[in-house]
Amino acid sequence: MPGETLAVTPAFRANLVGRLRCAAGHLRGIAAMVEGGADCESLVRQTRAVQAALGRVNCLILKHHLETCVREALSSADSATSDKCLSEIASLYQLLGTPISGKERV
Repeated sequence: MPGETLAVTPAFRANLVGRLRCAAGHLRGIAAMVEGGADCESLVRQTRAVQAALGRVNCLILKHHLETCVREALSSADSATSDKCLSEIASLYQLLGTPISGKERV
């Protein structure tokens, strides 16, 4: 789980890299807008677009993680390992801004 490399297909990796490069280019454009004195509303709209793009990247990575790494870990895990894996999933959701208090029932 933590420290593991992103084991993905070349197509998935290329998709992620392409999305990240696009976001990086967009950020450079926003920096140029700031230097050029762009209005605040335009800047906020552009930064929100980059945040949304990065949010989509996070969702793709999390989906991949749940479908591959977690599935594999849980399929052969003992109770303690399963609990650790589920705790790590909750931590990932918190990193993405979806707090899990432990009180919710699934």
